[in-house]
Amino acid sequence: MKRLGVFLILASIVCGVVAICGCTGGGGTDYSSSTASAETETCPVQILEHHLVRKDYGTVYVEGVAQNVGNKRLKFVEIKARFYDADGVLIDEFMDVHRDVDPGQKFRFKIIGPIGEEGKKVAKYDIAVGTWWTE
Repeated sequence: MKRLGVFLILASIVCGVVAICGCTGGGGTDYSSSTASAETETCPVQILEHHLVRKDYGTVYVEGVAQNVGNKRLKFVEIKARFYDADGVLIDEFMDVHRDVDPGQKFRFKIIGPIGEEGKKVAKYDIAVGTWWTE
């Protein structure tokens, strides 16, 4: 019974924080296109360009440009990339986070990927918009 009380208190706190912050949007990551969508809202972020960069010691990263194509300020947005080896096996997933992106604003992102031996194995990647929140 005591655990149920603690659970209810924690659940109330989480709900209160979400309500106060005004967090909306934020669907799951959809790697099938350069945009993701929330259950009730279309994703307001479009990835305009991206490419893989290789550096010394097996370091790889994806850099590019995205844009807030919506009509609301984005309080939070993730750009995610998944990195694969030559056999199509997922090596790892990484992301870059941006805050306070105004409507129409373009922004650069840099997703630092695997390093060392894992980075040397990267043969391809895919990219998507992750979670996002508006004001």
